[in-house]
Amino acid sequence: VNYNLSTGELVAALVKECDHDQSCYMPVFESITKERGYAFAFGVVKELKKTDQAVASSCHRLAHVIGWTTYQIDPNHWKENLRKIDGDCNWGAIHGIVEQYVAANKKLDAETIKSLCVGEGACNHGIGHMLLVQTNNDVPKALADCKVLKIQEQHMCMTGVFMERMTLQNLVDKENDTRSRRMKYWQNRLPEFEKLCESFTGGGHSACWEEISRPVVGVFNGDPEKVLAFCNRSSTQEGANYCRRRAVSEIIQSRKFNMMGLTYRCERGPAKASTFDKET
Repeated sequence: VNYNLSTGELVAALVKECDHDQSCYMPVFESITKERGYAFAFGVVKELKKTDQAVASSCHRLAHVIGWTTYQIDPNHWKENLRKIDGDCNWGAIHGIVEQYVAANKKLDAETIKSLCVGEGACNHGIGHMLLVQTNNDVPKALADCKVLKIQEQHMCMTGVFMERMTLQNLVDKENDTRSRRMKYWQNRLPEFEKLCESFTGGGHSACWEEISRPVVGVFNGDPEKVLAFCNRSSTQEGANYCRRRAVSEIIQSRKFNMMGLTYRCERGPAKASTFDKET
C-alpha cells in the first residue's frame, strides 16, 4: 500500500487489499500511523466507515492500533498525546496508549492513577483494563485501586476492570484474541460472570452488571427478550438498569444500527426471568 495517497485513494486500496477484513487492516493502520501520524490515520478510519459497514459498526480495534503505535513512536509525550488523540471508536486509541504505557513495565501507582486522566472518563476506563492486568486478574484489588480516583470517576474505571475480566482483551495474547475465542469464553463463563457481579455491592455491583451485558448479547445472539430478561436477574434495580441500557446499545450495534423490529420488542417489554430460565 502506498501511504502517500489521499485518504479516499488509501481507503480504496485498503478495501481492495483486505476485502473488508479488519485483521488485515490492523497492520496497515500501524504503518499509516507511523508514516502519517494519528490525525491522518483517524481521517482514514472516518473515510473507511463510509464504505465498510463492519468498521462503521465498530472501529475500536483499529483505534487501539493507532493508540499503541502512537505511544511506540513517541513514548516521552504519551500524556500529551493521550489528551489530544481522537476519542472516536469508543476511545480505542486512548485505551491503546494506556495499554502500551503499562506494557512498558511502568506501574500504575496511586499518584499516576489520580493524575493521568484529569477527569476523562474514557481514559479512566482504559486504566481499569490495565489495573486488572497489573494485579494479575485480581478483581477486588483492581477495584480498590480504582477507588483512589474521585468518586465521580470511579465508575468508568470499574467498568474497565470488569470489561477486561469478561473479554480478556489484554490478559490474552492479542494475536489470539479472535471473535470465536471470545464467544466460546463467554458461553463457558456466563454463569461465573453472574456470580461475580452478585458478589459485589454498590459501585462494583453496578459496574459489573453494565459490562456483563456484552457477553450476554453475544451468547443470546442479540435476542432482546432473552438479553433483557438476563439483566433483570440483577439483585438491584440499579444493576438491572445499567445492564439494560448497555445491552440495548450493544444489540443495536450488533444489528449494524438497523432498528427495524426493535420497536415491537420494546413495546412488549422484557420477558420474565422465569420464562428466560425455562427457555434456556
